[in-house]
Amino acid sequence: RMKVTSQWKDLMTDINMTSFETFFSLVSSEDKASTVRPGVIARDQHGMEKLYPIMIVPGLTTTGLELWKGKPCAKAYFKQRLWGTMSMFSSLALMDTECWLEHISLNETSGLDPEGIKVRPAQGLDNVEYFIPGFWVWAKIVESLADIGYDASDLQVSPYDWRLSPAKLQERDGMFTRLKHALESSFEVHGKAACVLAHSYGDTLLRYFMTWVESDQGGKAGKGWVNKHIHRYVNIAGPLLGVPKAVTGVTAGETSDSIWLPDLASFLPDRSILSRSGRAQWFRSMSSGSFLLPQGGTTFWGDSTSAPDDSEETRDSPFSYGTFACIGGDDIGFGRNESAVRDCAALTITDAIKLMFHRGGKALRMNYGMQDVQAAYSQEKVVQPKEKTSEVWGHPLLDPLPHAPDLKMYCFYGVGKQTERSYVLKYDEEADLLMIDTSVDDPSVQIENG
Repeated sequence: RMKVTSQWKDLMTDINMTSFETFFSLVSSEDKASTVRPGVIARDQHGMEKLYPIMIVPGLTTTGLELWKGKPCAKAYFKQRLWGTMSMFSSLALMDTECWLEHISLNETSGLDPEGIKVRPAQGLDNVEYFIPGFWVWAKIVESLADIGYDASDLQVSPYDWRLSPAKLQERDGMFTRLKHALESSFEVHGKAACVLAHSYGDTLLRYFMTWVESDQGGKAGKGWVNKHIHRYVNIAGPLLGVPKAVTGVTAGETSDSIWLPDLASFLPDRSILSRSGRAQWFRSMSSGSFLLPQGGTTFWGDSTSAPDDSEETRDSPFSYGTFACIGGDDIGFGRNESAVRDCAALTITDAIKLMFHRGGKALRMNYGMQDVQAAYSQEKVVQPKEKTSEVWGHPLLDPLPHAPDLKMYCFYGVGKQTERSYVLKYDEEADLLMIDTSVDDPSVQIENG
């Protein structure tokens, strides 16, 4: 995948439709030419075969989104992908800029469908196997599972609209009701509990679901349902304490390596959705962002003096990862503590999230339900609520896992990978937007491109 991404970026420097075709032909042929089949090795050399049914809950941005109802400007794209597959490139290239942005965004205060627009997740395993041709997501895992005997009868997926928060996914699409019925049906057919593989935001949704399904406020299945229906829970890079890039995405429209939009900008430079302001507008409409924000305040993320994950380099310097953002440029109308580091204003994670809401305004606070979950990510000390309500479901610092003594949990995370942790930001007065100052490089404290 890293190799494919590198080829993608090289070709994007001189993009046209011919190079698009060249790129996808290149990566697809390389993919097909691969003779390494982990599933075949597991079957032939280790005698591995299928045992428990499997349910996949995919991650953020990896489920395709289709247009079911739209404005006149989008009438040619009925049931076409606005997100995922080559149809996305067609809609990006040919649809009016404001039209595409209007249809891919949600109502900025309710976090649900804008009036007259209905975009829904595509269904089926093939929907999550490849994001676009040549860029696989679940394809290799599905292939390997098929090699040891799985097929569509015991390998299922729970696709969803990743723009929505868990509560809104249930409210609009009945996601958790459907997942509950799917796991119950699987148990009836196979006589065994299922193994659930959850990636990224899908892990957040699964943890939310395990509380919802047994709660009287949710699925009303009662205690013991999880223990009976879920045999193994596999967390693949779940954002348990949130992710820093969620803050810069909403505040500055930064995407980095998340969804490739910076690379697409070289293909469609005049499209406002590819501008930082357009992306910030889109991200602010996505209520799922409230469950991706860093949680636990300075207790977990540190302050300007120290952080739990400071490296050897930062411990011996005046810089700490606890300085989540260092902001230079003109005053942006928000109270800050002055820092001696880099002659800019230092913000802790708590300060940065408050700044995000300050710049996002009332609409963002309403969409995120800030009044209910603010304690999870903005207080200096995490305070357990007196009563466990649906507002805290899925928040790992406030919502414990269900009582399921037979359930085993596995966690898979990348090790030794460069990861975004803190930022040097600057204020663009003309665009009225914060942005990462990519001119800043300081190897001594592991700062690269801001």
